[in-house]
Amino acid sequence: MRGWIEVAYMLALSVAFLVAVGFAVAARSEKKRADAYKVLAKLAVMLTLAFAISTL
Repeated sequence: MRGWIEVAYMLALSVAFLVAVGFAVAARSEKKRADAYKVLAKLAVMLTLAFAISTL
């Protein structure tokens, strides 16, 4: 059962990452684009940690 939870979590983070990329590309103002890049950085760290934990 633990494997399904890890897969679902990784999938949710991946989808959130792609949505944030879309917002960063579509943002018209510099502030919104900067905010989207901050979210992308946080999601990238979360994805890396989730992958590292799942491989243990």
